[in-house]
Amino acid sequence: MRTLPVRVRLLCLLLLTAVSVTAHSLPSAAAGAAAALTGAVFIGALKGRLRQWLSVNVFILFIWLLTPMTTPGEAVAGSGWYALTREGLTLSLLATLKCNAAFFWYVLWTDGLTLSAFARGLSEIGFPQKLVTLILLTARQLEVFSITARRLGEAAKLRGFEMRADLRTYRTAASFAAILILRAWEKSRVMEEALRLRAFTGVWPSSGASEPITVRAAAASVSAVLFSALLVLLNFPEVFS
Repeated sequence: MRTLPVRVRLLCLLLLTAVSVTAHSLPSAAAGAAAALTGAVFIGALKGRLRQWLSVNVFILFIWLLTPMTTPGEAVAGSGWYALTREGLTLSLLATLKCNAAFFWYVLWTDGLTLSAFARGLSEIGFPQKLVTLILLTARQLEVFSITARRLGEAAKLRGFEMRADLRTYRTAASFAAILILRAWEKSRVMEEALRLRAFTGVWPSSGASEPITVRAAAASVSAVLFSALLVLLNFPEVFS
């Protein structure tokens, strides 16, 4: 997978993700999630991704807690306000499969891809330069933002600060957020001046030579298109009836 041209990987990612997340039938969503998971496991792209996967599914947990009880339909368990409907459970399962399919497709096709290569690939497939610049600068500043937050947290601990439900904690949390915003503003001004000193015009320079399309790249593209067509067919079960 890592030997494929970046633009091919990103196009396959966009195609498969778009087809998977727009599925409205369980067979199509399940097939997309299963294929993405199988591919990610096969190439070993899930190593070190457990925390990210758990973060993605935290949101899905709230869907399972609310959707089955708030979606009108046939009750299969409970009664009154706590009735779980068949339609709600189906919708929750569908959302779970689609969300995980998108995550596993992303992990599969971006395995080993650096941020600069990712941005270059976006430029090659026609993404606006302003969007590419925003992605690059945001990713760069997130690390700086994280370091600043960690330092502030360590400074608070050294001063014996402990989180409590009192006025001092609220004031400290507000000060913490205010300092982070100010530091982020200062860092953004420094970065802007650095880019201007380097005559940055809004377009990231590139070598101008795109990676050649190999036989493996063509095979991967054809496979992605064929599997996307299969998912589309599964999305309309009446075709097989």
